[in-house]
This record gives sequence, C-alpha cells and structure tokens, in this order.
Amino acid sequence: MKRIILLLLVPCLVGGCGNMKPKTRIAKRYRVGGLINAVAKNISRKGSKIRCKGGNIVVKLPKEEGGRKIDLDGVVILYEYPKHLYFSGSLLGKPRLIIGSNYINYWIEILHDPSELRWGSWSETDKRRGDIQFDPQCFLEALGDVNLRNPRYTGPFLDRRESENVLMYGQVDDDGEWYFAKKVHISKYEPVVIREIDYLDMRGTKTMVIKLSGHTWIKGVGYIARHVELYWPAQNSFMKVDLGDIHSVESLPKEAFEFPEKDSFDRVYSLD
Repeated sequence: MKRIILLLLVPCLVGGCGNMKPKTRIAKRYRVGGLINAVAKNISRKGSKIRCKGGNIVVKLPKEEGGRKIDLDGVVILYEYPKHLYFSGSLLGKPRLIIGSNYINYWIEILHDPSELRWGSWSETDKRRGDIQFDPQCFLEALGDVNLRNPRYTGPFLDRRESENVLMYGQVDDDGEWYFAKKVHISKYEPVVIREIDYLDMRGTKTMVIKLSGHTWIKGVGYIARHVELYWPAQNSFMKVDLGDIHSVESLPKEAFEFPEKDSFDRVYSLD
C-alpha cells in the first residue's frame, strides 16, 4: 500500500500533478470611479473614533536641525473623523512629541529644552503649493483618511501598472504651468488599500512620501496600516511609526484636541 501511494506522489514531486495548477491572483480592472469606491469601502473613516496605545516612533530630524535620530515609545493616537487628532510619543514615560489637530488649527509640540510649538490654521493650507515641508493632512492620511476626490486638484487620472494602480492629481503653478502634485499608489489585489502617497513639486521632485504597510482590519473602522513611514527627501528626514493595539471606541476626551497655550512654550512658530 505504501508503495502505491509513493508511486502516485512521484509525478507531483518531479513534475507537478497533472490538473493541479497553482492558484492565480486575478486583479480586477477598475476605472477611476470604481477604484475610488473600492478603496473607500475598505478605509472609510466617516463617524470613526479610534484609539491606539503602544508602539514606537523613530524620528530623524532635518539636517538643519542636526540630523540626529530620536527613538520614542509609548505611542498614543486618538482620532475622531474628520480633523480631531492627538498623536504622541514618549521617552521614559513622558511625552516628548505631540501632533494635534482640531477643526480650526493643527500643531506640533516638541517637549524638550527648549520647548517648541509649531502651529497653523486649516483655512490657510489650501493656499500652499507642493513644496512645503509640513502638510498637516499627511498625518490624517497616514491613518487612512484620504480624500480621493479632493477638489483641490484636477483629476484624478488613472495609471494602470503591472503591480499597482496609481491615481494622479494635477495642479497649476503660479506661472500657469500644469503638473502632477500628488500620486496615490493603490494595491492591485485584495484588499484594495493605499500603499503609498507622493507629494511632488513643480519639477516632479518628491517633497514628501507616505508609505503604508501591514494593513489590519479593525471592526467599525476598516483597514489601518500598522506600519507608517513619512519621508521628507529634501531635508533627509523621516518619521517611522509602528502602531500598537488599535480599537474603535464610542467616545474620546475632548480636552485631547484642545489647542495648547502658546505661553507655555519657549519658542512659538506660525506655519501660516
């Protein structure tokens, strides 16, 4: 009996088993509207309240600020659609970096000596071009809140590639020249999620890159990337975040989204 079973297995071992073909992943061919809807179905944040606790952050400062690396842990993220964000990283149990946002303002708190606050108004962000160093929307996009029908841009236009689909968004510069200011890279196979977002200047140079991986399905929220990387190539700086436990919650503390007191910081910079 063993000899018969072995003889039956030999063809499989040396040349494949007749009708046994490997499964082939078939990518659905989307048009622009269908692709946007497929992504929205998987990452919709409308009405979401998210709490994340645990994880770590690695930050490399811009070269003009020393270019050193900072390792932080104790990541806490509170997010309420669409603009309320509290994102912090700690060192020895004390917050050292806080990124915050509400309907009116966004800000970065750097809590070392000297302490520093950088802040701006959401109403001013649409007046900017693609070569800025900091766009607050990128932190919301890193959590999956990506507006794929953003009226700020022309398009999107779909570039179908072998391994991914790319939505490309156009803008007109101050001289009236048209260029692609943003590209959103989307996985070709299920789950259909965003893998990378590129911001570009008028010369086509990437000014900021967001890479998303390790997508996990969270009930009541959709897919969230557990590993997030943000790069600013011109400044040779980056932020890499690994998220801990993520949950959908009923409510979040309102005080987490309050704009900080400017007088409590040694240095204050307006980004508007």
